Amino acid sequence: HLWYILHARPGKNNESPGLIWDKAFRVHHRSVFGYNLVRALCPNNEARPSVNRQFALLISQPNLYGDVIDAFNERNPHARFTELTGSSATIQLHRVFLPPTAKHNFTQEDAIRVLMHNRIPRAWIDHAYPFGVAFLDYHFKHPSLLVDSFLEADDSRIARLQQYGTPPAIPEWDGWRELTQDDRFCLHAQHQDDVAAFRTLTDELGYYYPIGYDILQPRLPNRRYPPNFNPTSIATNVATSSSPMVTTNVVPGAPTTTPAAIPLPPSPVVVNATLPSSTALPAAETDVEMGA
Repeated sequence: HLWYILHARPGKNNESPGLIWDKAFRVHHRSVFGYNLVRALCPNNEARPSVNRQFALLISQPNLYGDVIDAFNERNPHARFTELTGSSATIQLHRVFLPPTAKHNFTQEDAIRVLMHNRIPRAWIDHAYPFGVAFLDYHFKHPSLLVDSFLEADDSRIARLQQYGTPPAIPEWDGWRELTQDDRFCLHAQHQDDVAAFRTLTDELGYYYPIGYDILQPRLPNRRYPPNFNPTSIATNVATSSSPMVTTNVVPGAPTTTPAAIPLPPSPVVVNATLPSSTALPAAETDVEMGA
């Protein structure tokens, strides 16, 4: 956690969208969990931001991953999805292999396939929900050309909140990480270095949530919702929209056979049904270990 405090907090060069910080320099465990999970699955090249975005947007949608798993199990009763289990302190994940030239081909469907390929439990994605929400909020604080996709994702998020409620946490991995005395010494030393070098204090450039802020409140603090914003009407539109399709294998893993089509639950988020061949997951190149 000390590395995040010194190098990845808001305003720093390595600022990491999705991490939740408050004004006491505390970071929320659920956001760190989501950030590390996605980072372990993303490619180690220039394609990472695009792939990271698709994972974060998926995680921000309450129970979307769970709906896909349920649909998969219904279609494949004799080859049901099996989650990671066991008490081992170390697990092995398969990282996405994607050349930078194909980064815009990676879709939310592909993110789902990677999660299922790695047998990621739905409880983990529920637990990572604040990471997805904070990722969305960051991009309303720092608008980009992709703002329309973030607007659609947030509308969908609020509609799904009404339908499913707030994704639950894993109690043992919940709460805020408090600063230690060593953390305070390091922050003070870094602050003094900034002052001595006449640098702009980086903490003033970032966004810190107020102490006591409810990270699970439905509306994002940095999005300007229209005066006539009506989540109920959004939920109605979502429920009556057409159902996009996602492709996945009967047995989650690297594609070797013709995939079976699984309907995603209705959502306004656009899903491209074409799986680019460049998202193959060669186990020999993609083994990543995560400590508990």
